[in-house]
Amino acid sequence: MRFLIHNILFLEKNHRLVGGFWVMIFVAYDRINSMRNISILGYGELGKAIGSLLNENKIGFSHADAGEKIQNKSTVVFICVPANFIREALEFNKNSFDEETIFVNCSKGLEQKTGYLPFQIVDEIIGTKNYNTMVGLSFAKEIIEKQPTLITLGYSDKINSETIKELVRTKYFSVEETPHYKSLELASIMKNAYAILCGFSDGLNFGTNTKSKIVTLALREYETLANKMEFEYDTLALSGIIGDFVFTCSTKQSRNYSFGFDLSKMSVEDVRKKYEEKTIEGQNTIKSILELANKHKIKLIIAELTNSVIENGSDFKEDFKNLIGIII
Repeated sequence: MRFLIHNILFLEKNHRLVGGFWVMIFVAYDRINSMRNISILGYGELGKAIGSLLNENKIGFSHADAGEKIQNKSTVVFICVPANFIREALEFNKNSFDEETIFVNCSKGLEQKTGYLPFQIVDEIIGTKNYNTMVGLSFAKEIIEKQPTLITLGYSDKINSETIKELVRTKYFSVEETPHYKSLELASIMKNAYAILCGFSDGLNFGTNTKSKIVTLALREYETLANKMEFEYDTLALSGIIGDFVFTCSTKQSRNYSFGFDLSKMSVEDVRKKYEEKTIEGQNTIKSILELANKHKIKLIIAELTNSVIENGSDFKEDFKNLIGIII
């Protein structure tokens, strides 16, 4: 493999026959061939979905749930524990990492006690030199079922991202890349909150126009907060962000959407009891989103409306009906 790369570099320099992109691909393949210890941290449904992709590509891996030790030094770690457990899991396994370990965050959410996104947690404990985040339009169950899926991979290092892409890409699982991992993670937490409001709207029998209005204004709020936080995004990141917003806010398969739908029909207490064994990311992060807005001195009206729905449930029906028509 190294001989092949050497010859491609020679051709590029002397005959301009091969671009640097292909060199990067071959380097990624070379790195994959040298990898021995790939770990999945958190082996719930999401971790099993990542494991199914590695199995499809005949790549060996080990896995550890939260509170369990990774057995060997890890070359690549897929982080699949909920955001509130990332810090604990990384600190517990710190001896299994070194400065060359590549981290791939697959978790969506904020650490509630700090308001940190996953990349900020990892940066504080280990650093983000080799950091990636993999988010997008997907349900873990459908990945396991080999349904055609497209996700976005945000990266801090391009060659690392090519390596990760070749680990997980299959004939049914496609990956597009962007360097703007920070903006991807912010979008992944905000869309879960807004999905609750869309579910609530549908539960009150509002139509597609109303839901489209909510999603449009939600995307505007995301852009406002991302700009205030100085998170950049490009066309690829933005297409993934928009797709993920529409996807999560439009389907009953989304726990957050279903949670909001049920809030329109039931008391807050009954809904929380129904979902007490499930993670409702939007419910867990809405306060942190509003704290970020307050910190950056901006108003997020749709986020505030979502918080009112979460706190009041079906008691907020009339207020919602009165407000949703006049908000712009």
